[in-house]
Amino acid sequence: MKKVIAKIFFITLLLNFQFFAQAKSIYSKFGLGLLNFNFDGRTTGMAGSAIAMSDGLSANYTNPASWSFLKNVKFQGGARFDFNKLESDDKSAFYSQSDINAFVLGFPIYRNYGISFGSGILPYATTNYEIKNKRNPNYLLTQKGKGSTSKVFAGFSSSLPYDFKIGISYDYYLGNYFKKSDAEFYDQESFYASSNIKYTYYGSGLTFGFISKDLSEIFSFEILNELRFGAAFSTSFNIKLDSLEKISGNPTAEFDKAKNIKSNLPDRFSAGLKAKISKSYTLLSDFIYQNWADFKIGNRNDEKYSGEYNRYSIGIEYNKSKKSLAFSDYIIYRAGASFAKLPYDFNGKQLNQIGLNFGLAYPIGYESYIDIGLEIGRNIADKNLIDETFFKFVFSINYSEIWFQKSER
Repeated sequence: MKKVIAKIFFITLLLNFQFFAQAKSIYSKFGLGLLNFNFDGRTTGMAGSAIAMSDGLSANYTNPASWSFLKNVKFQGGARFDFNKLESDDKSAFYSQSDINAFVLGFPIYRNYGISFGSGILPYATTNYEIKNKRNPNYLLTQKGKGSTSKVFAGFSSSLPYDFKIGISYDYYLGNYFKKSDAEFYDQESFYASSNIKYTYYGSGLTFGFISKDLSEIFSFEILNELRFGAAFSTSFNIKLDSLEKISGNPTAEFDKAKNIKSNLPDRFSAGLKAKISKSYTLLSDFIYQNWADFKIGNRNDEKYSGEYNRYSIGIEYNKSKKSLAFSDYIIYRAGASFAKLPYDFNGKQLNQIGLNFGLAYPIGYESYIDIGLEIGRNIADKNLIDETFFKFVFSINYSEIWFQKSER
């Protein structure tokens, strides 16, 4: 029965798979919006730490080299629920949003050589904001925006001599953004002005991944059962951008402007460590770097989106090694924390983000789990800017199937 429920869930995902902007954030106005890193319950529970993951219990989308550890076919997909609280000196607002989060498929092709295939679709960045500016005594300026950029990927992994793993994926990015600005003059005899812009992004790049062999034998610690280093690099590339702008105002002014221009997505470097301690504890730590100062629309930089993105995270997973018949022995517990410098630049000062994460995995079959992850975080702004407190709840199914194996006769 559990297998039937899981299959129905994934069919539903495929039929309804769309990405929408997450809970409203004023900072998603700039660049491509807020970057996403937690796509399923497992990684959310460990603050997104997964670059050196090597257990094959999930189809790890952060590093294509990790697919070499897959033993069975893996399906992953789920939903995310976002809650944002925005606070300034004298005002506050609360928003919520839910959406389907990601879908990933991975399976081994030739286990002896670690050759595996991985594919999926992820929400790369999201935009959703509404700003009303009443500072000007003559008019009310309202700005709205909504949209997302998704990443579709497919690739392969392989083992090298001495148990090193490598992987490569082809990444295709596509996105749609809608931005609207309305100026409503308090003087009824004045003009009403409106600007509607639709952006369509599309472009492709590559991601290379690497995971080292087990390095624990170098150290003489009995409690250290496994130690690996991992890295991933996503190349920079040009994005084609179709822009359609419609400008209107009273009484008769109205015209459209269509443009085909180029933008670029900067390269991203990620590195991570994995340590397995006393067989039951897995410790993961990641670092991500991306220089958004290189991001341009045409030949123009986004002034507020011109900083370096640095993210540090650490996560721990407890999976009891010696199991009895008790159901509680099969529940997996997770926790993590992260710190990031976001690429938003306001008068030379960047926005900081901190987060605490917790998670659980409930078994529903052989190496199949319902993963639940919770993140509680805060975007900490400088004085005169808006602080944001966010809560993210991620529910996903990590489903395992035994395919492509020869039956014994």
